[in-house]
Amino acid sequence: GDENFCAKAYAGYYSDHCDWPIENGKPIAFAPNPGFDLNARRDAFFNHLNEATEQGAAILLLPELTMTQDLVSAIIADLVRRSTDDKQCPLIMPGTFHAQVGAKRRNRAVVLSGTGEILISQFKLKPFVEESFNEGIDPGEHISILLTPIGPLAVFICRDFCDDEHPE
Repeated sequence: GDENFCAKAYAGYYSDHCDWPIENGKPIAFAPNPGFDLNARRDAFFNHLNEATEQGAAILLLPELTMTQDLVSAIIADLVRRSTDDKQCPLIMPGTFHAQVGAKRRNRAVVLSGTGEILISQFKLKPFVEESFNEGIDPGEHISILLTPIGPLAVFICRDFCDDEHPE
C-alpha cells in the first residue's frame, strides 16, 4: 500500500436543537428530547451525507447519542432505496443511540455502507458516569474491527480509550 495514503473524513453535527433534555444545566436523559422531530433529524443526516459525498469523503462521522434506534432503521431503509448512487460516501456512522439488546441496555454505534448495509456494530465500552449522573448502560465487552479498502476501522465512543484498561 501507499504509505502516504490519506482518506478524507467528514465530521458533522446536528444543529436542530433536539438533543438531550437539560434541567438545571445538566442532562436529565442521554437521548434526543422526547417528541423531537424525526423527519428534521433525518433531513439533517441526509444533508450531511450529501455534503460528505460532494467533498469526496470516505467516511461520514456524526455525534454520540444523536439518534434513536427507529431513526437509524429509517435511515437504513432510505439508504437502501437510494442505493443506485455509486459515488455516495461509502462509510457512514450516523450517530449513536441507546438500545435494548436482550436484557442489557447499550449505547450502540453502527457503521453503514452507502447502500444501507450494517458493516459493523460497536457497543460503548465505558459508560459516562459523573458524580450526579450515570448514563445507565451496560458496557460493551469487545472491540469490533472492520477491514476496509482504506485500512482497519474501529469505533470508539466518547471515553472508550481514555485510560489504560481495554477489552481484548
